[in-house]
Amino acid sequence: MSDCDPVGVPELAERLGVAATTPHQWKSRGLMPPPDYVVSTTPAWEWCGVLRWAGLNGRIYNPAAVAEYRDRFGEDPVRPRLGGPSAPAPEPEPKVKAKRRRNASIGRPR
Repeated sequence: MSDCDPVGVPELAERLGVAATTPHQWKSRGLMPPPDYVVSTTPAWEWCGVLRWAGLNGRIYNPAAVAEYRDRFGEDPVRPRLGGPSAPAPEPEPKVKAKRRRNASIGRPR
């Protein structure tokens, strides 16, 4: 690998250790930095820039990328949020039905 390889969405997903659709979601939500290159409407970024962004925002889930971040920038990346891409979704809380209160004035003869 050279100093700053250009990478597309599939490479980003593989190198950061996330699902293939995750970089698309980040991009559509405006979370990713703007692409450094666009080739035939396909975005591409320089790996060192994306690695820095991912490390500062807790989006590195691949141990090899964590090690590369430490080597390149001399510090630990921000830890990923709880419930990363491989964590199961939390169980939803059970819905509790509210008891209906009967209006005392309805249904009673006067």
